[in-house]
Amino acid sequence: MNSLKSLAPALVTTLSLLALTPSQALAQTCDDQFKPVQNQLSAREQKALDKLRKEAAKYFAANLRLPEDSTAQQLQMILQGESTAVRPITVEEIVLREPQAAQSARGKIVAAYMKIVRTYQRIPDAKELAESLGLKEADIHALLGDGRLFQDLLVVRDQATQKNPRLFDRVVDTRFLDAAAMAKTEQVVREAQTLLVTTAVPYTPVSEHMLASLKVLAKKKNAKIVVMPAFMQTTGLDPKLLNDPDIHILVNTTILNPYLRLDNIKIMPKMLNPDAGLDQYGPRGQSVIVAAPQVRLKTVPTIENDAFPHFVMTTGAITEPIYNTRLPIQGRTDALAADRHNMAVLLVEKSRGSTASAIPGTSPTGIFHFRHIHYVEGKGMVDKATLYTPSGSQTARIEALVLPDIHVGMTDPRFLESVADAVKTLKPEYIVLHDVFNGHSISHHEAKNVLDAAVKYPTGQLDLARELRDVSTFINSLLRLDPKLEIRVILSNHDLWLNRWLSEGAFMKETHNRAIGVELAAAVVRGESAFEAALNRSGLEYPKRVNFVTNGSWTVAGVQLGQHGHQGANGARNSLLTMRRATDKTAFGHSHTTQILGHIVNVGTGSLLRPGYNGTGPSSWSHSIAAISDIGVSQVFIAQKGQWWTDVNIGNDPTFFPNGFPKVIPPTDPNLGPQTDQYSRSTR
Repeated sequence: MNSLKSLAPALVTTLSLLALTPSQALAQTCDDQFKPVQNQLSAREQKALDKLRKEAAKYFAANLRLPEDSTAQQLQMILQGESTAVRPITVEEIVLREPQAAQSARGKIVAAYMKIVRTYQRIPDAKELAESLGLKEADIHALLGDGRLFQDLLVVRDQATQKNPRLFDRVVDTRFLDAAAMAKTEQVVREAQTLLVTTAVPYTPVSEHMLASLKVLAKKKNAKIVVMPAFMQTTGLDPKLLNDPDIHILVNTTILNPYLRLDNIKIMPKMLNPDAGLDQYGPRGQSVIVAAPQVRLKTVPTIENDAFPHFVMTTGAITEPIYNTRLPIQGRTDALAADRHNMAVLLVEKSRGSTASAIPGTSPTGIFHFRHIHYVEGKGMVDKATLYTPSGSQTARIEALVLPDIHVGMTDPRFLESVADAVKTLKPEYIVLHDVFNGHSISHHEAKNVLDAAVKYPTGQLDLARELRDVSTFINSLLRLDPKLEIRVILSNHDLWLNRWLSEGAFMKETHNRAIGVELAAAVVRGESAFEAALNRSGLEYPKRVNFVTNGSWTVAGVQLGQHGHQGANGARNSLLTMRRATDKTAFGHSHTTQILGHIVNVGTGSLLRPGYNGTGPSSWSHSIAAISDIGVSQVFIAQKGQWWTDVNIGNDPTFFPNGFPKVIPPTDPNLGPQTDQYSRSTR
């Protein structure tokens, strides 16, 4: 033991010069062996040993590693007894006995971590962090664990985030980009019958009530919950999402089939128009889903729209509408973002349509239906006619079913067949009709077209009485579906063609329509509505169950349904944005295209998608309907191959996907190195 006096100075020098990894043999030395030997040392020997520990701690703080094995072995030789051994200082002892040295070491690691983030705008892995510090990857892992500098690299990230939150505002967390994550994504997409896709804004809490409701919905539908982070920024996501095995984080573009993809394009969560420019993005006919906290959907005009419609849609969010930017000057954009924030998910489900038709050029494969499901705080979320809450599911009341422009006489037969199924499934209190009257018999657009008249007259298409009877027949067929059902006919621009025809006295020139024209003109002079008077004289079987909305306003469950959409602000043309300015929630028609902006819904058409007058050029016409539930939200259903939704569970049927699909597109940025996600945590 006396040899300690002569060897201690040399050991201090050796400790300060040499630098290798700790010995495994020393790591096996037990603390219970250390204490009795420590008690055997004299005060002078103990002081020398403490000095050695401090020198080792200084070296560790400067170099982020412990002294080499040979130095540790010398300490053992000096202090060993016949049956005991003393190990030198360890990382755990530095953290416990030398907190200042430990804190200095932590600061170096956090600083290096932040430097990589600042340079490459992404989260580093252990190997990259080690290289930036001049260490080996094993050295970094030696600093992580219970009682060491950090529990894991997630703690390093958290400390770096706390030190400079703005540094991480646009960071890509590459832990979700490795091969294991992509393989898991493909497996989930291939096997799931239904995907529930939403987004999450970083550094914003998840709505626990919505998440619980969503899990009930997922269980009932055998669905998988998919979260696409806003701006593809996984750093700062609520741990409730990252640590939940039932939630799948998606940051890679995933092409489901040639006609639908989940795209990882980065969209800032506060963008007022998150779909701006996306109507020109990607191949035509391949609809695209992108992550944004505002619900949007629009139909892009394309040449083959009637066969392969092109939709651009966002997801809605599962995080709360909280935007607290640090700079006061951005308070305006925070308020606007919170106002347009929609708590919602996009349901994507497998289907084969009403017939097992194949995608051209492939074996028989399937299609995807999609629809948004809005969440209402404290109430839950309604899909079709079912309300989902954290406590379970129950029947929801559908207050109204808004049909698109019907145009009887030009209506698509597939649409007529599918409407009956929708009414029987949703069981609405009311059906709302837009442009149920087409007006082809009295159209002022064709009044001077003698060739068109020559073709139509022999077939009875210019007979107003006959056209009105067809409209009444359609309404009667709807009312027969449910004896409690009521109809609301919204004043529409085609209805007003009748007013124009009467006011211009055109009926006096048409011998085949003169009698009904005179009768209707007299009714208008008496103060009756022209179209209402016409239908009441044309065979309505249940006139008391048919009411006409002519003043432009009729509200159900807080949703404005009285507007057709042909009249804009102050006499100008109407648009989706005009309706957003005019109402909080609405569902209207007129444009024949399907559009959604939050709770502003524009249903499409029930007519033929190519009736003739829209030519052969690009078109965005689509068949869609909107269901208004008693919790005050609209849900839009878009017809695909004669269906509004799937009626069979396809699951993992290998024939559903065409060859080569689904496919996950790997990252192409060379700066994105391999890391792990919640399915492969071993190197996290």
